[in-house]
Amino acid sequence: MSVEGEPESSLSDDTAQLILHFVQEALTNVVRHARADRVIIRVAEDEVAVSDNGMGNDHQAGFGLDSMREKAHSLGARIDTAPHGGIDGGFRLTLKLPKERA
Repeated sequence: MSVEGEPESSLSDDTAQLILHFVQEALTNVVRHARADRVIIRVAEDEVAVSDNGMGNDHQAGFGLDSMREKAHSLGARIDTAPHGGIDGGFRLTLKLPKERA
């Protein structure tokens, strides 16, 4: 696993917790479902993406991802999925962060 970038230090507590839960859920899905041996977490100012080189997924999202989407939406963020958009056709989840309010 590799991590690229780092989050802004001025994130609200809610956004920081959302990022933590998003990455936890994404990594849990990699371990449970992907059959991947490589994962990259990319952190940018406006998004966090978790990509793997697993088998991808054409199935509907399960409870964990649905609940994360609801939480993200409640904070003005969103979660996008790319079933074959990861490393070598694996899965990619992207958390598009809300604009922080000063």
